[in-house]
Amino acid sequence: MAFYSSASNNSTWRGVDYYESRKVKSSRAVGDAVYEGEVEGSEGRVYSVRIDVDHPKRSTCTCPFAEGRRVVCKHMVALYFESVPGSLDAFYRDVREAEAHYELEEQRWRDETLASITKLVRSMSAEEAKGRLIDMMYHNMLDERYRDDYW
Repeated sequence: MAFYSSASNNSTWRGVDYYESRKVKSSRAVGDAVYEGEVEGSEGRVYSVRIDVDHPKRSTCTCPFAEGRRVVCKHMVALYFESVPGSLDAFYRDVREAEAHYELEEQRWRDETLASITKLVRSMSAEEAKGRLIDMMYHNMLDERYRDDYW
């Protein structure tokens, strides 16, 4: 499992942004898969960061979000991408694979849903189908009328 998998989605993407924006000011290996460094925060403050790639929850950062907590923050994620060669490419590869998987699952759901609806409609009488269609169109028009921007 990748280090960033222990971070929230928001912390991961902010960490990517920090890394790509060159907010990592220093990075050095201090052990086997353990790195220390300094990362500039959003308000210009510099935080001391220590990451343990094999045990992400043992990582530390002096930022207000992570200090004293067992969480993986955006500064830790940025240091990870700076310190581990190829990690950002692997991250983007994981993102592309997840998106492709989601798209396949979404298409499968759509195909199954359409098949189910088609089967249901074909089993209805003409009058029953007309009644359902009228009801659906009415509710669709209500939804359009009362959308967030209506009021």
